[in-house]
Amino acid sequence: MAQPDGPCPFCDKVIAGRNRTAFDVPLADLGAFLLAPALGMFVPGYLLLVARDHVPSFAHLGAEGLAAVEAWRRRRLPGLGERFGEYFAFEHGMGAPADGRTGACLDHAHLHLVPSAAGAR
Repeated sequence: MAQPDGPCPFCDKVIAGRNRTAFDVPLADLGAFLLAPALGMFVPGYLLLVARDHVPSFAHLGAEGLAAVEAWRRRRLPGLGERFGEYFAFEHGMGAPADGRTGACLDHAHLHLVPSAAGAR
């Protein structure tokens, strides 16, 4: 596992369990990933899929890691969607800009899973 250059809230709180708040407690352990509520949840059911290993973005997971994420998404999001509405997923993770600035909120791979209000039951 690569080590972050500075403190990483996902490594410290979600994965290691140090100084957790209610938003840092994983809802499910998926092996290489943890499912956690999103801090400041905009809508009920807003979740984060967090990589257990400290990698800067999902692009760094390789084909096998991305296939595991896609398999989980196809298998599990429809069930969550029955309760919260259809989900969309996005990552605004680390790129590789020339100046070294990433624009990411955190340099730790995490996928935002956001339900739409339409169709929620």
